[in-house]
Amino acid sequence: MDKLEKQILSLIKKHKKLTTYEIAKKLGVSWQTAQLRIYKLFGNGKIDMVKERKGALEKTYWVRK
Repeated sequence: MDKLEKQILSLIKKHKKLTTYEIAKKLGVSWQTAQLRIYKLFGNGKIDMVKERKGALEKTYWVRK
């Protein structure tokens, strides 16, 4: 696990749930960079995906296991 992945885990722990966009913005990286690292953490079982629907809008949040 590299520094950026540790920062992502720390952010999710602090804020409970965040979108990919929110994580990228807080860390000053591109959405694509954040998404790549998030999917790696998700694949390794470090974080979970939670989807919330409000009407036609669906948001995906990342939460710590």
